[in-house]
Amino acid sequence: MIVFVCKGSRGDVQPLACVAASLKERCKVEVSFAYDFQCPSDVGEYLISHGLNVLALPSPATCLPGSVLEDGDIRSPLQLDDDAKLLLLTAELKEIVKFCSKADGIVFNLFAYEVWLVAQQLGIPSIALSTFFISRTPVQGFERKFKSTFPKLYHLLKSSTKVTHPFTVATPIHSSHTPSQ
Repeated sequence: MIVFVCKGSRGDVQPLACVAASLKERCKVEVSFAYDFQCPSDVGEYLISHGLNVLALPSPATCLPGSVLEDGDIRSPLQLDDDAKLLLLTAELKEIVKFCSKADGIVFNLFAYEVWLVAQQLGIPSIALSTFFISRTPVQGFERKFKSTFPKLYHLLKSSTKVTHPFTVATPIHSSHTPSQ
């Protein structure tokens, strides 16, 4: 079984939903798909109509205290304070671990990067897919936004002097270039 875990809005999730449905149809393998509260429900309906097992990850409305939600509808985790983000992530991770535990492989998008850690802990091969070009240079303003959104993590990363997990950047299949070493 291949499990997809994708977070984000329609543009972040729907392309991978199409890949998942195509994988099930063409390769005749069991495919499951988890998505978060930011994605419209019709993407889940599309996946179900193609025979995939589907999991809607916990939303702020289902796992956070009512006081956090007083200001109205939460459309993005960025609207939450650090404690609420941690509660939401914890609830999501509990469901993701259960959902992925019997997988033969895990596919995730870049907004679900924590799934890589889940895959490592479970000993399951995983890969990140992005339908967007990933430059090696962060976009202007990235560091400022990252710092304001995740201040504790930002300071930990900035104070770290040792790289513990080096990574490589994959070259797209259609590219005629070979990866540099």
